[in-house]
Amino acid sequence: MPAAVAIPAAISGATSIVGGLLGSSASNKAANLQQQAAQQQAQQFQQQLAQYNPAIGTTAAQAAQDVGAAAQGAGANLTGVAGQQAGNITGAAGQANELLAPYLQAGGGANYVQALRGAGDSVLTSLWTSATAATIVTATGFFLAYLVERTGRSRRNLVDTALLLLFAAPGTILGIALILMWNRPGLTYLYASVAIVLIAYVAHYTPLAVRTIGVGFQAISTSVEEAARVGNGGWIRMATRVLLPLIAPAVAAAWALAFVFCLRDLDLVMTVHPPGVETLPIRLYTLMANSASSVTAALGVIMVSVTAACVLVIGVVLTFVRRISAWS
Repeated sequence: MPAAVAIPAAISGATSIVGGLLGSSASNKAANLQQQAAQQQAQQFQQQLAQYNPAIGTTAAQAAQDVGAAAQGAGANLTGVAGQQAGNITGAAGQANELLAPYLQAGGGANYVQALRGAGDSVLTSLWTSATAATIVTATGFFLAYLVERTGRSRRNLVDTALLLLFAAPGTILGIALILMWNRPGLTYLYASVAIVLIAYVAHYTPLAVRTIGVGFQAISTSVEEAARVGNGGWIRMATRVLLPLIAPAVAAAWALAFVFCLRDLDLVMTVHPPGVETLPIRLYTLMANSASSVTAALGVIMVSVTAACVLVIGVVLTFVRRISAWS
């Protein structure tokens, strides 16, 4: 080969070898740089994990504590609810036992017969005195309710306050006042008879009728009374033929309330009753100290039964009155 051709070929080959070597070196360097970057990222990730792991552990522990506390709270709530329900059941059972105790203690029919044998007159006395007093209370309450609802404000407040004080006064205090008023010469025929019991009932329970009938008057416009007076009718005629039919349910309810309160009264009638006049509550109070508990319980059951029967009859009468009344 000529020297002129061999020398350039050798130079070209050497250049190719040097270029190949340089290219291989650059590739290795780039690969090393990539490997170092990956190692740095791995180290940073490991450092982040090292930082986060304690926080994750603390959070998990806190979550476990919260779950445990919630479970304990739920258990305590369930226990409290169960205990409350058990307490309610026990209380209801105790109340039922108290209500049924007189019936259970009364025993058989012999105790009822024995109780009625000595209390028959007391039952009759309680019924007729309560009915009579309730009638007087209702009639008096009708007029006083009209006075309260249809007169001036000052007079109305005075009458209403006085009636409220009569009802709010304890029965024993009112009884002592009646004794001081009626235990005088010339009034013995009233004080030593059943009339003093009726007077006590009327004095104590008339405010009930006034309040009850007053509600009926409030529902009637005064124009109704004015129209009735235009027809040349007096007040008595207007009250009995116009007002009374309109407020008949209120009047019947007032009578019923007065009757029940008079039937069950003890402290007032115990203070003022004369010898020989014994109502059913007084008889029951006497038996509590002087008779067997079974007989006392039987008489208590009889008293409750009589009151319930009277309330039932009164309820039927009230329903009938409402149907035939002008309010229906």
